[in-house]
Amino acid sequence: MLIIGASLLSFALVAADATPSFACSEARTIVEKTICQELNLAEADRDLAAVFAKLRDSFDSKRRQSLIAGQRAWLKLRAKACVPSDETSDGEIKVSDCLRAVYAQRANELQREAELQSVTSDPKYHGHDVNMEELLDQKRNLAHYYPTEMSQLVYAGDYPRPGYLPKTCRELYTLTSGNWRYGGDTIGLNSEGTASSTCGLAVLSAANYAARTASEWRSRFDDPESYSVEFTCLVPEESGCLGAPEHTTSYRAALARAHRKIEHSATPYWPPEDMSKAKPMVVSGRYYYVDGFNFGIGQVAVGDFTGMGRKEALIILGYHDSHATLSGTKLVLGYYDNECNCVRPTELDARNIWKDWPLKLPTRP
Repeated sequence: MLIIGASLLSFALVAADATPSFACSEARTIVEKTICQELNLAEADRDLAAVFAKLRDSFDSKRRQSLIAGQRAWLKLRAKACVPSDETSDGEIKVSDCLRAVYAQRANELQREAELQSVTSDPKYHGHDVNMEELLDQKRNLAHYYPTEMSQLVYAGDYPRPGYLPKTCRELYTLTSGNWRYGGDTIGLNSEGTASSTCGLAVLSAANYAARTASEWRSRFDDPESYSVEFTCLVPEESGCLGAPEHTTSYRAALARAHRKIEHSATPYWPPEDMSKAKPMVVSGRYYYVDGFNFGIGQVAVGDFTGMGRKEALIILGYHDSHATLSGTKLVLGYYDNECNCVRPTELDARNIWKDWPLKLPTRP
């Protein structure tokens, strides 16, 4: 009995201390009331407030103002992400479950900002300063289709709500961590791919070890012929061939060995129905056709994003097959490999950019 009593006392002390960062006596909205009623949400709110305060006190004046403005924007989106209105809860998706996901998303963002601050404040870092909050609130075109209504998010609960097109990366990340989703059809998947890749590139390219010299090697990543054959492996139907020796070579070298020519065209190439008569590779600027697929090199950010001293580029790569039945968008970290004299790819998970951050930023020795 003494052990049980001690356990109960310990739990009571923890529960009594599990208060959010605001006074529950002043809670008015469904979001605030839910946080006060849920022990783990109250803890999450208090922990987030502590991380925010620590960052705020460590930032200079400009970044401190951006952080405060960003937190205010997030607080407004927190409600929009989880509750159709302050008066109505959602019967299908619990508000508490949604809030847990939204708080986890914001915690990942602030944790990443703390890590970035540690890296960029190191005297050995030679890139630019990073204002992540300002970056998250920058207006961007996140539409894949026109009219843009086709690229909208839809509220996933049972309470009807108009679609919404995110205008900033903060809106995209906060709303999709809550109850907003893209459709599961091709239109929705393409819209999600474009928006996620656009924001992923912006976030991942923020800390660039070679920001002042990277422009010198940009041309390497604008030349599809220098891409390794592994880029074709990024297409779902061709997956599984990454790293295979026969693919670790440039398209230029591979076709030369096969005594096949690369052709150039003023317009993108569309192969005939009889694929046996299709040309091996046709390059039209930043668009190219190869192996039954058309690829388009979209946004490109060049630099050294991993701190490994390599020539790297973050690339948004669009693709579709010759029958237009398979299409998509990939966010790729390309790096120049001196051994094959080609650009090799590493596919990044643009939809999970904060939770499983793919680019480590070690301090350069």
